[in-house]
Amino acid sequence: MNEEEFVRDLISITGGQTSLIGDDCALLENFSPPLLVTTDQIVKNIHYSDHYSPEELVDKLIGINFSDVAAMGGKPTAALFYLASERTPEEINRLNKKLAEKLQNLQVQLAGGDLSASSKNQETMGLVLLGEKHPEGILKRSCGKKDDLVAVSGPLGAAAGIIENDLTGEDYLREELCRIPNRLELGNKLVEAEISCAIDISDGLLKDLRRLLVSSGCGAVLEYEKIPISPTAEKLADNYSQALQWALTGGEDYELLFTFPEDKKNKLNGYNFRVLGRLTDQKSQVKFEPELPDSIATARTGYDHLEQNTRPSQE
Repeated sequence: MNEEEFVRDLISITGGQTSLIGDDCALLENFSPPLLVTTDQIVKNIHYSDHYSPEELVDKLIGINFSDVAAMGGKPTAALFYLASERTPEEINRLNKKLAEKLQNLQVQLAGGDLSASSKNQETMGLVLLGEKHPEGILKRSCGKKDDLVAVSGPLGAAAGIIENDLTGEDYLREELCRIPNRLELGNKLVEAEISCAIDISDGLLKDLRRLLVSSGCGAVLEYEKIPISPTAEKLADNYSQALQWALTGGEDYELLFTFPEDKKNKLNGYNFRVLGRLTDQKSQVKFEPELPDSIATARTGYDHLEQNTRPSQE
């Protein structure tokens, strides 16, 4: 079973079209204001290694959870922290201190959590993040329309380049992996501009785009030359094709991928983003104009959380 099959099974079990599963956050509308809930975890030797400091892990953990709320156009308000670890009390205290300080600076309340011992090298930590829906609307994967522009909020490919080159031991590159872009302001701006379709890029541009396309019942035509490639990816790659491959399929970018009618573009003045193409009526199909170079492989579109061999583990 892969991740897509797992999610489809959960959706069918929990209500099909009425399921709360299928976006970056669950939307609980029986609260006032409606409540957004998400959770993300990181696992040792899959998402990180002993190279990472407790402080870097907290930065990464908060960043990836905030990215989900940004992709819904919401505002984080409270968090629960869970940890299964063999760390010393001193190291756990460093994690707790950094977590509390950073959440306080972000005006998010640390409201509790759970702690457990773990067996050797099986550490897991995660957040349950609660947020408020924007009063003017919400961003969902299912709201894309034919002829919408497809845009991305920032450069892609750095994380894949760092991980595939086994460079997480380099402090300055590992720090880049843990500095997750904060797109909360942009997510809110999209809602205020009456834009309603977005997803965050956690598992690769192509994979997350296809998730959006399936939910929206659309296809897409992209100009690959417009895809913004991270300067770090360009520096680490042997050539342009390798850097483009990382940008298309690498994942861990945590930029927003969103679609919007062309007549709303002026409402986003002052925000950095790159238009990559348009949505079409060819359901779930992604085409490139011009066609991708033969050296680019898209059969495996991105990272799958249930297939560990899809990304080198960070041991």
